[in-house]
Amino acid sequence: MKTFTQKLEELIESAHLIIANSLVLIGEESRHSNQIIIPIRKEELQFNLDNGRWLEEIGSVVIDNKGYQYSLSFLDDEQVFSITDHIMELGKIENLNRI
Repeated sequence: MKTFTQKLEELIESAHLIIANSLVLIGEESRHSNQIIIPIRKEELQFNLDNGRWLEEIGSVVIDNKGYQYSLSFLDDEQVFSITDHIMELGKIENLNRI
């Protein structure tokens, strides 16, 4: 039987995988670098990261409004899950627009 810690780690891994896979479907070029990212335009998901900097883009890293990059692990679990839910919704909308 898996522990709750193991289940949580699997859930976090799954969220990171969804983010990575979604880059292909709905990714855009970053305003700050030559990376493909998903812009975070929903204000309640633009989490404060550091000294007045907030989340603006997510991909293989988190990018703030000044262009500074952070590891995905910089976000807490609840933030990752909220962003992943939002990205999944964006993916559904994008897939509907392709029909």
